[in-house]
Amino acid sequence: MRVNYKEFAKLAFPNPSGLSPEAASERLRPQLIDGAYFYPREWGVPLICGQAWLDNWYESEGFSTTEEAATDSRTVEEFLEKSSIGILDQKENF
Repeated sequence: MRVNYKEFAKLAFPNPSGLSPEAASERLRPQLIDGAYFYPREWGVPLICGQAWLDNWYESEGFSTTEEAATDSRTVEEFLEKSSIGILDQKENF
């Protein structure tokens, strides 16, 4: 029997405008392939496994709040804006 072990990662963005996790997730969802998937390189997201053949596409679980320090220099708004640039290419290549 083969088991698909998923690896998880998270990014923490600065949120100076106070955009709610629900609002950010609603803005993100239409940009994702089938409402859930994306190519990490096109969104500037670090590779989890570090090997391109293992890091084909990722699944997003949306946004939530955290008290942790930011791990990405982009604000959440910048991430959402930049991600929308590559959305047509992503959907065509999936």
